[in-house]
Amino acid sequence: MSGTKRHPIARRSQNPLITDEALRLFVELEGVPKRKRDSRTFKNAEHQLARMLNLVGEYWSMCSVLDRSERPAWPDHLQAFQDWHKVRRVREELLKACKLQAAE
Repeated sequence: MSGTKRHPIARRSQNPLITDEALRLFVELEGVPKRKRDSRTFKNAEHQLARMLNLVGEYWSMCSVLDRSERPAWPDHLQAFQDWHKVRRVREELLKACKLQAAE
């Protein structure tokens, strides 16, 4: 008997999909002043954004697309270091999408 009966496993994409809703929430949260970012409302919205972008694991390792720092705060042997770089790439995509949206 030739061939196989195996089927590919359906898995969620590792690459986040930036929806209009996620972009709108990103823009809204990006505009919140630092002094108001400790509120429960802000934290809940930030967690919602992480869910929309499929970055929940990175959220729990204290990495956020709203982080404006130039480099990770963790040493390279920690998972949070890797997560920061992944989240940073998504942040750059979001910022590009914002510029494109503004140009329209």
